[in-house]
Amino acid sequence: MYAFSTLAQGRVMLPAAIERGKAVRVFIINKSLHSGGVVAVRASEPTVRAVLLTIDAPALDSNAVSFGGTTFDNDTGFLRGTPQTVRLQQDPSGEYRFMLGNASMAVLTVQL
Repeated sequence: MYAFSTLAQGRVMLPAAIERGKAVRVFIINKSLHSGGVVAVRASEPTVRAVLLTIDAPALDSNAVSFGGTTFDNDTGFLRGTPQTVRLQQDPSGEYRFMLGNASMAVLTVQL
């Protein structure tokens, strides 16, 4: 079963094949250094929930990476706190939508 397809500036991400009752993680990467945009993900089957984790930094060469809103300790390499996720609601068309900033990525976990 093809579960996901995403359009981003006219490009289609490869669909993921998944099994009902399982969770799938969709990794969305925005490699643009200058612009972000809205990402829409739609499952071909009914979903239970979707949770979003974002990973971003002020610049590609920055050591100040934010992982779910928390940062890494440069001395130990451990997270300074607990990463936060956001539960997304489907819009009326059945899509999960979120904003993805420039030079950042997100992990969307969808439970089927």
